[in-house]
Amino acid sequence: MAAPLIRLAAALVPEGARGRGSLELLGTEEILRYFRIMTFQDATTLERLLTPDVAARVALRPDPARYRQLAGEAGTRDYLSILQYVDTHHYMPDDILTKVDRMSMLTSLESRVPLVDHVLLEFVATMPFEPENAWRRRQVHPQADDGATSSPRNHSAAQDGLWVPLAGWFRGALREFAREILLDPRTIARGIVRRQAVEGMLTSHGQGRRDWSSQIWSLICFELWCRVWMDR
Repeated sequence: MAAPLIRLAAALVPEGARGRGSLELLGTEEILRYFRIMTFQDATTLERLLTPDVAARVALRPDPARYRQLAGEAGTRDYLSILQYVDTHHYMPDDILTKVDRMSMLTSLESRVPLVDHVLLEFVATMPFEPENAWRRRQVHPQADDGATSSPRNHSAAQDGLWVPLAGWFRGALREFAREILLDPRTIARGIVRRQAVEGMLTSHGQGRRDWSSQIWSLICFELWCRVWMDR
């Protein structure tokens, strides 16, 4: 009963308002919640950004069938174990490991590591989950006490993963670059995106009203791809 009420509350919150996205996620089935988190562009954003002609010809709503299939194959009802299974069969081989492998080969580096050995992964998958995975941390870092592993002072990029501060860049050093690319007459003339919607997104992000960095980044990559492969 809680989920329908949460979805209703989310629908009452104005589009783009802080907190609406979190409410929508809370009112969604667990595996679909993760699918939405991992989906780069949601249907509402795409519909607003794309011209009507393009929107009518593309799938605005990504299909979660693969996520549902993997969740069913996981053979457990434990949510964290299901996500671990999904990541092992989808996110890691199709995204993270692929990018690392290609970029390391590009620079003549060998980056494959023992931590993705199937024997180790199979063993780790049998470990019980505890709050904040403290038990697992102690196995990997037996000398570290709770203070050492949880203190912000000792927190590192290795614990969070490596990320690019796109949000700050698109409000600072790359702000004009993003506008030059996405509002360029060549970009608009393709008839793929709506100028007014893109300009509104850039303004909203630049003023700190909402983080649109992933959408801005994907549109820039797409436009640069068009210039390399379609315009030549």
